[in-house]
Amino acid sequence: MNKESTVKEKRKTHEKLNNAITVICILAIMISILAVVLITKDRFGKKPFSYPDSLGKTVIRVDDDEVTLKEISYYILVAETNVNAAAQEYNSNNMEAYWNMNLHPKYVRSHIRELIIDACTRDNVYYQEALTAGYTLDDAMKQEIRENAVEEMNKLTDGQRQYLQYTEEDMITVLTKIYYARWYVTDLMNQGYTQEELDIDGSYYKKVQKKYKIKVYNSLWEKVPIGNVTINQDYQ
Repeated sequence: MNKESTVKEKRKTHEKLNNAITVICILAIMISILAVVLITKDRFGKKPFSYPDSLGKTVIRVDDDEVTLKEISYYILVAETNVNAAAQEYNSNNMEAYWNMNLHPKYVRSHIRELIIDACTRDNVYYQEALTAGYTLDDAMKQEIRENAVEEMNKLTDGQRQYLQYTEEDMITVLTKIYYARWYVTDLMNQGYTQEELDIDGSYYKKVQKKYKIKVYNSLWEKVPIGNVTINQDYQ
């Protein structure tokens, strides 16, 4: 092979190498662009969380009994009302300061979020315990629950009622479970158990709780803006 042929071969090899590098660079750029498009689509393509649209979704499951966001909304309502009263006393000009207070190791908002789940779960566990034990409401009890439901519904503002989409029957459903749970707990206390033993961190409750398969759907629950559901809303 003469010198001229060698030079031509080297030139061809160099051109092929340059072409390969160019192709690789183009592919890398295309992949980068595609990745950006997919990330942007994923980020902006997701619908923002809507509380009213999520009311029918399950937040807690206790065995086969599902607690929807609508049902637990009553617990949110009670908690937010009570905490906001304390926030008003703490700083009436900036009630968010109380909600965002660090209690070490948790902030007030996080603490209330956990308490709501725990209280609702406890009531549903004791509700099922009562049913298993054969508890049955008589007409007087049903009437009492209905009257309480009417009273609670009357406390709701028009905005809250519309936002939570609560009806009197929805309120009766929630208060019925709570009635059973309190009835069952009262009977246990009459048998000698203490309130501490029966409450969320109590030894009796922890023992009973193990009988049930309990699941909290945190992917939904963590999106719920505690402190801004039934209060601090534009609809009010």
